[in-house]
Parts: sequence; C-alpha cells; structure tokens
Amino acid sequence: MSLAYYPGCTLKTKAKNLEEPAIASMEVLGFKLEEITRWNCCGAVHSLADDDLIHQVAPVRNLIRTTEQGK
Repeated sequence: MSLAYYPGCTLKTKAKNLEEPAIASMEVLGFKLEEITRWNCCGAVHSLADDDLIHQVAPVRNLIRTTEQGK
C-alpha cells in the first residue's frame, strides 16, 4: 500500500537521521511512503509573527498538493 507523507522542515534539517529508518520501518509493515511533491513549511514558525494567516494557509496547501497527487 502506498501512502503520501509530509516530511516537514524538521525532518529534512534537524532530524535527517530519522527519515531513512522511518521509511524502512513502514516498508517492513507493508507501506511504501511517497513524499508529497512541492510541499511547503507547515507554518509553525510563521505563527510567531503578528499576522497568523500563513499558519492557517500553509497546511491547507500541503493537503491540496496531496490531493492533486491522487493520494
């Protein structure tokens, strides 16, 4: 079974060593993780700004992209 996944900024920067084992573990369980193409930051960092709009919009963009991929 194929599943779309959102790695997020942290997995690609501060937790790089966790991505490969996570993907391998899911494969052992019978799941193939497919990274969402063109994903963007979830907006957690932007929530520190006065304007909180990006914090609400950024996750929606990732969901739209996942839907566009048919996942």
